[in-house]
Amino acid sequence: MPTLAAPVPEVLQDQPGTAVLPVETLQVLIGFDDQPAFQRAMRLCVRVFSEFDGGLDVRPVPWNFSYLSLPEWRALAAVDAAAADIVIVSASRVDELPAGVGDWVELCLAAPRTTTGMLVALVGDPADHGPGPTRVRAFLREVAEREGFSFLAP
Repeated sequence: MPTLAAPVPEVLQDQPGTAVLPVETLQVLIGFDDQPAFQRAMRLCVRVFSEFDGGLDVRPVPWNFSYLSLPEWRALAAVDAAAADIVIVSASRVDELPAGVGDWVELCLAAPRTTTGMLVALVGDPADHGPGPTRVRAFLREVAEREGFSFLAP
């Protein structure tokens, strides 16, 4: 496990100096369709980081849907996904995933891994309080369940 040398609050110190605090690393793969969707996913990463008071090293790896539609880029992104603890699919306006992106999600979640992963669906416009794109969420949930991933659609 990586460590981080950090100042220790005086009240916790036996003697002045620093202590080595353990830092967990969380790899987050983000597939997104536009800048607002990317920003939404990054806000989620920042929120997770802040919940752990800096004791968690969140490492986002962004992939735009336009690259994921191309087989050679999709394969590279799948390699990143195999190392990811969390895969976020973030799309602002979508009735269905663009060509190749659904294949990428299936490829990512089917990759062998040593820990249980999580798929997060940030689909639709957060300002729209309607039912949202339920077909895409249903697809993502089905793939997550089939591949043994936890699923979250906040």
